[in-house]
Amino acid sequence: MNDKLRNIVLPLTILPLLVACSYTGGVSSPFRFFFFPLVLLLSLYLAPATVFLSGVIFSSVQVVLAIFARPADMPSLPGIVAEFVCYLLTTWAATRIAGSRAEEAKRFRLAEATFQGLGNELSHRTTNLQTALDALSQAHDRLQDLDRNKTAFLANVAHELRTPLSGIRAYSEMLLTYNDLDSATQREFTEIMQNESVRMTNLVNELLNLIKIETGKVELATGRVNAAELIGECISIMKPMAATKGLTLDAVSASAVIWVNADIEQLKQVLINLINNAIKFTQTGGVTVGVLRREKSAEFFVADTGEGIFPEEQEKIFQEFYRVLDSVPNRPAGTGLGLSICKKIVEIHGGTITVESAVGKGSTFRFTIPLFQSGEPSFLMAPGEKPKRHHDGFRPILVVIRNTVKWMCLRKCLEELGYKTVGALTYEKACDLAKTTPIDLIVAELTNNRDGLESLAALAYTEGTPFFMAYFHVSPPEIISLPMTGYIWKPFNGYQILPLIEPFKKKRMTFVIISADMDESRMLQMILGTEGHATSLFVTVESLIQSSASSSPDAVIIGSYDEEALDIIVGRVRAHKGLALKPLFLVIEAKPANHVRLVTASFQDKKPLLFGLSPLIQEIEGVLLK
Repeated sequence: MNDKLRNIVLPLTILPLLVACSYTGGVSSPFRFFFFPLVLLLSLYLAPATVFLSGVIFSSVQVVLAIFARPADMPSLPGIVAEFVCYLLTTWAATRIAGSRAEEAKRFRLAEATFQGLGNELSHRTTNLQTALDALSQAHDRLQDLDRNKTAFLANVAHELRTPLSGIRAYSEMLLTYNDLDSATQREFTEIMQNESVRMTNLVNELLNLIKIETGKVELATGRVNAAELIGECISIMKPMAATKGLTLDAVSASAVIWVNADIEQLKQVLINLINNAIKFTQTGGVTVGVLRREKSAEFFVADTGEGIFPEEQEKIFQEFYRVLDSVPNRPAGTGLGLSICKKIVEIHGGTITVESAVGKGSTFRFTIPLFQSGEPSFLMAPGEKPKRHHDGFRPILVVIRNTVKWMCLRKCLEELGYKTVGALTYEKACDLAKTTPIDLIVAELTNNRDGLESLAALAYTEGTPFFMAYFHVSPPEIISLPMTGYIWKPFNGYQILPLIEPFKKKRMTFVIISADMDESRMLQMILGTEGHATSLFVTVESLIQSSASSSPDAVIIGSYDEEALDIIVGRVRAHKGLALKPLFLVIEAKPANHVRLVTASFQDKKPLLFGLSPLIQEIEGVLLK
């Protein structure tokens, strides 16, 4: 029976008993003795006050019946008093029983709630421990993979260096040992040593290029490049090599001029490497080089009529030191690094590289490079917002971003709006550049690598140069945006964090915190918990995505990660349907200098107010156009 219904119905059982007593003798009715078991039964189900009230009503009615009873039915006064006292004592006892029962029920519910809470906390801690264990396991697997890759890389380098060094050593020892060698033999040995030293030098140079690219130390000098002219220049360089083998080397270009946004030297390296490979592995026929215009990029291709590549090897050829049929005698010499370097150069330009091949019929390598000018801005604007173009009267904007893709996209966006830009990939180089080049303002990306940041900030303060910092994210195709709603710096405190969430006008919010540092997560959880906000902790983005499939949080806080991991996490979060438009907060190691402005994406009532680079553009125009 429902508790509310029971509390109404059970006390009414006193009424039928009183009616029965009234019609069967009043105070002398035999039904009056049913009061004692009835009131004790009520004490098992009703509140103490209800039991007491029921007993008092029955006792009072019995007194009234005694007063109005006929003399013949009137029992003795001592008997009436005794019964009345029994009624009251029974009522008192039943009330005490009901009170004890209610107290025990309250304790039971409290114990049950405590147990449930402990169970939930234990389950939550188990989940967090499992998440941490999974993260450690994944980290361990990654470290093992890195260790294996490092060992394989060193083994390959040692192997590649040993061959030319062995040849140089062998022939130099013969030249030093045998004094009776004729001049022709000495020249032959010297030429071999020269060739081997050139081979070793090329290997070392390619290794250095590969390391520079992978560590992000390649500074792209991007600009407008005529694709057809570049292809013609590369063909002129490689024409003698093709002629030596009796091969044709032709160019195929589109009728209209195609301008690409690229570093001309890096792009030339890619084309020459692909043409060189095509000539080396082609015995008859020729090589064709061309470019086609696509929607937002130019597609270069190098096609040959050579031996082709097996399907299972078409992905492997872009790996370091991988060479097709390397164990077969008389194969063309090479380091196995060329295609790997080509792939990385194309990718830092924001393009892709692929291969189409059939054994015995030849291969076609294709790669894309962004067009220099496109019809639309390469960043998202707010609805109805039109880009303002300014061409004259402003000094350059200094752009400082370590990631070359972000660096290139941000400069391109600013230049499409008519602003001039200069760039640097490190704070140290930016500081040197700012000392020698007149600039209007500085735009830099937030990063935990702060080497040189204090010097650059101090220089900006001294010169009175506006300094903006933000975290930038690039999503295909070359869309750069400001995804962060706010920044939280260490040491954490409520006075810093709570104002960030006030615009959402919600007393209780649900946050998910993803961080590899559990102390960091726990501190944020404690600060938010004291204000009544719910939190869930995660170590990996995979666990966060899985959890968000069943429950959608109000906001996401990302802890301290390195730049590469942070880009991956933001990309996964923004790609998830349930998290794409959620407020995103980023933890940074320290508060920037007071004169450095942090730029964020504004939110109000759970909706983004500004998109893409609009917040940054507004800040820049607020400074330059005032």
